[in-house]
Amino acid sequence: MEYDPTIHHRRSIRLPGYDYSQAGAYFVTCVTQQRLCMFGDVAHGEMSLNAVGEMAVTSWLDLPNRFPFVDLIRRHAQPHARNHHIGRHRRMRRSS
Repeated sequence: MEYDPTIHHRRSIRLPGYDYSQAGAYFVTCVTQQRLCMFGDVAHGEMSLNAVGEMAVTSWLDLPNRFPFVDLIRRHAQPHARNHHIGRHRRMRRSS
C-alpha cells in the first residue's frame, strides 16, 4: 500500500531535540505486519518459538558482536511482536 497522508496519521513518538545516538537505555518493539503470529505460539502460558522466532533470538543475541557499544538488557517474545530493552554504553559515531 502506498503512503496516503489522508489516511496514514502516524506521529513520531521521539522526543523533540533528543539525541538518540547518546548512551542510555532504550525500549524497542518490533511488531509483525497485521500482527501475524510469525514468531511462534503460546501454549500453557509459555511462548514456544518456531524457526522464525529462533532466528529472531539468534539475531538479538548477536547484536553485541555486530555493535560493540550495545548491551542487551532484556527481551520479551510474543507471537506477533518482540520487545527489547537495549542499553548503549557509549555514544555512537556518525559516519560521514
